[in-house]
Amino acid sequence: MSHSPRRIQSVGGYAAVAWRGLPGGSAGRIGGSVAVRLTALERGFVAHRTGKRTAARAHLLPRPAHRDSYFACGDVNQSLLPRAASLGPMQIAEVSPLHIESLLQSRLARGSSPKTVRNVVGLLQSIFSLAVDNDLILRSPVRDRHKPKVSRSEKPVWSPEQLRLIVEAIPGKYRGLFQCAMLTGARLGELLGLQWKHIDLMSQKLEIRQALWEGQLVQPKTEGSVRVIYFGPSLSAALTIQKQNSQDDDPNRFVFCKEDGSPLNPDVLRRDVLYPALDRLGIARERRAAGFHTFRHSAAT
Repeated sequence: MSHSPRRIQSVGGYAAVAWRGLPGGSAGRIGGSVAVRLTALERGFVAHRTGKRTAARAHLLPRPAHRDSYFACGDVNQSLLPRAASLGPMQIAEVSPLHIESLLQSRLARGSSPKTVRNVVGLLQSIFSLAVDNDLILRSPVRDRHKPKVSRSEKPVWSPEQLRLIVEAIPGKYRGLFQCAMLTGARLGELLGLQWKHIDLMSQKLEIRQALWEGQLVQPKTEGSVRVIYFGPSLSAALTIQKQNSQDDDPNRFVFCKEDGSPLNPDVLRRDVLYPALDRLGIARERRAAGFHTFRHSAAT
């Protein structure tokens, strides 16, 4: 039985029906309340929010970080739509900005962080924007004022001397990766997604076309993240050594990988390679503030 978005107008029901039949996912139950499956969300909500997926990158999955960021709250019925402001069975046209405000305030009162609540706002914006596109409502009840402010703490950086010491303290088989992180400022997932076809040693440039996330090749974080990075003699020498140590000449082989060619695990790199090096050097590391992203922050300075 097919359903038209115009016939099912509850918030939960519409969220399900709007993305029913999208490739790779189903929308769960149809009705006043519904658990929207992540596979449908990442192909529906994320694609709807960005609208920027190009044919050249169509083989790559939407970046799971976007999915996790917007939908870490999980089940729409159980987490997004709390009992204090049950939007699920409401008609789309009945939801007002005050209802949205009540929902978000209830999330904050229950201990959700401002960042999490901003993610909920993003999900609600997607639902109601698509409802507007389908002429179910004239205007979305979600407003910019609904987004709570998120305080931004100063990002830690390492000095050039600290960076040199860190790279020197890394075991040889991982040193090329760390040199690349230090000299390019690229994200760890972007570096782990590099294949030899993306590197031109003669022209001394590398192309960021994809990223590795949880073992899958995905789109980079943003459209602007697709870029060419030119490098100098130091990184050229490191990548030449990396190429010489590679087991084969397959252009699709990952530049930084295990001996069998399988991807490296970023959590293992942090826990077993980077953190021990920092500890040996006596370089302080705060929780969630001294990982690979510090290379990126340091390069930006």
